[in-house]
Amino acid sequence: MKAPNDPRPVRVLPRGECPVCNMTYHLTSSGKVGRHNGITLSGFSTGQRCPGIGRAPYVAPGA
Repeated sequence: MKAPNDPRPVRVLPRGECPVCNMTYHLTSSGKVGRHNGITLSGFSTGQRCPGIGRAPYVAPGA
């Protein structure tokens, strides 16, 4: 967290939806979904890397 009087701008990472777990995560500099853990259908973390890492983010048809 930056100090209240710090004049440097905050770097905001672009975000996208993972095509496997349908959650929103940061995108890498190449526009792919970044590292994150998978999510079960009931909403809990699997504790293992999601297979959607490194794929292009999901974009709804017509968006």
